[in-house]
Amino acid sequence: MFVSTPDYHPDLDALPWLASTCYNFLGRHVLMRSTSAEFMIRVHQLLRSFPTCNPYDEPDLTFSFVIASPDPKAQLHPSYALYRNQELIGLAQDYWHLFRLMEWQLDIFLSETVEGYLLLHAGAVTRSGAGIILPASSGSGKSSLTLALLLQNCSYLSDELAVIDPATFKLRAFPKPFSLKNPLIFPNLAYSAKTWFGAELSSKPEQNNSQIEKAVWYVHPDDLKPQSIEPGTVPVRYVIFPRYDPAATPQLQPLSQTQAMRKLLENVVNFSKLGQGGLQLLGRLTQEAKCFSLTVNGPETTAQLVLSQETIVG
Repeated sequence: MFVSTPDYHPDLDALPWLASTCYNFLGRHVLMRSTSAEFMIRVHQLLRSFPTCNPYDEPDLTFSFVIASPDPKAQLHPSYALYRNQELIGLAQDYWHLFRLMEWQLDIFLSETVEGYLLLHAGAVTRSGAGIILPASSGSGKSSLTLALLLQNCSYLSDELAVIDPATFKLRAFPKPFSLKNPLIFPNLAYSAKTWFGAELSSKPEQNNSQIEKAVWYVHPDDLKPQSIEPGTVPVRYVIFPRYDPAATPQLQPLSQTQAMRKLLENVVNFSKLGQGGLQLLGRLTQEAKCFSLTVNGPETTAQLVLSQETIVG
């Protein structure tokens, strides 16, 4: 729950940072530091598959997580503050909310600064050396479908940002943790994985309804399936656009190149950085890959459908 507290503007450089790590995200150096050792332990768990950089180099972006002092008169629980560089961008009573806010800010930063890759708002997996991307807006079920594909012998690339090298036209991993708005759709995982980062789940599902309406849970893919992340690069062979419809039967429908191009344009997050070659890149992608629309009503049954098709890697 985000809270409203009095203005809190400490001298960030003077704070006692208990832990800090500089991560390399697609060539951008992002420093994360915190006055809460517990919080940084969680950050390290979730981001452990990204390379780190020299902490003494000047970072391109700094996120500071601070235990903030609430107003005693307001009788609030201790709150946590998130800064992007020197700007206060969030206060919350539960610090896992701030990881979500940091994730949004990082995505915005990468979309504004990354020029060497085509970035798509998409899940991405690989099977038998073939890359499968799932471009879609939030709420489409792409993250849960990506997780289901991982559990059915696919390797993980990302659940939210597909990264394609324009020079080789190959996918590379962007191994962010899974973010799910309702982990209870995987009940065996929701209660067995010890590294879920989010609101505490009750053993009585009916008591989780209010949490599910507002929370997001995170988990590293290796904590669900060991050695799950694809270590190399793979060609894009399939572009599948999921659309969630709980009342529909899962179905794959082939798309024309024009239809696929239109849908891809809606999901490119750094189009302005690609210059005049952006449309050519999307044209080549939709020409060389097989493109489908996909109706999703449940992640596990839909993943089985995708991988059982003769047109998809078997």
